[in-house]
Amino acid sequence: MIPQTVRFWVVCCLVVSLSACGPGLRTTKTSAGTSTSWYLSATQGTIGSILILSSASDLTEVENVTIGGTSALFLSRSQNELKTMVMPGSTTGDITVEYADGRSGVAGAYQVISSIPPSQQQGQKLVGTGGQGVGEQGYSLALSADGNTALLGGYRDNSY
Repeated sequence: MIPQTVRFWVVCCLVVSLSACGPGLRTTKTSAGTSTSWYLSATQGTIGSILILSSASDLTEVENVTIGGTSALFLSRSQNELKTMVMPGSTTGDITVEYADGRSGVAGAYQVISSIPPSQQQGQKLVGTGGQGVGEQGYSLALSADGNTALLGGYRDNSY
């Protein structure tokens, strides 16, 4: 026989997991009072995660998407889909979509899960090969939001 408190906990967890805001369809109202249905690829993730918002509505007029009040980075956009990246500074909160004509609406909620960024070198040391002379490797650098990918450039490297 399962104790009453354990049965209650299992039932509550099941209900919470079924009713939690997982990926799926949401219908919300914009500031203009119109309804929009959204499909969210995820409702939680770390900084640097990809979030795809899909809708039957025309999304070419979307100017900004915020997650917890911080603008997301647009990676691609089509008439019915926005692919965005959760940027540093984003916090748990609403996914707000802002249109060029001033309308805005909440597409759903997003939970930012904290992750510990890398604090030490991952993998082999990055070393250029085939260079001649001084290539100024490391002159420019780009690091992904999650800290797992780096791009290095050298402005004097002309071995393209």
